[in-house]
Amino acid sequence: MKLLFWLVGLPLAAVTVLFALSNRQAVTLALWPLDEALVIPVYLAALLPALAGFLLGLLMAGGRKLGEQAETRRQAQSIRELRRQLEESRQVNQVPSS
Repeated sequence: MKLLFWLVGLPLAAVTVLFALSNRQAVTLALWPLDEALVIPVYLAALLPALAGFLLGLLMAGGRKLGEQAETRRQAQSIRELRRQLEESRQVNQVPSS
């Protein structure tokens, strides 16, 4: 998994830095019904939505992980309860030695 990270992540980071360095021209962003416009560098116009998507993905993955951890805790509690019941059953059904 770490190898995949380095094989994909490092070139992607390099391309992102090169993109940002190569595209510093200003671009005007406007939303039709509004009169206001925003002037930002091209690289920000491209990278900010990507960053927002990345952060949204992290939040979704974190939420899924929390759900999995809660399920693991429920299953562990169930296992402990079943083991306790099994041990009680063994003690009750134990035949005394003669």
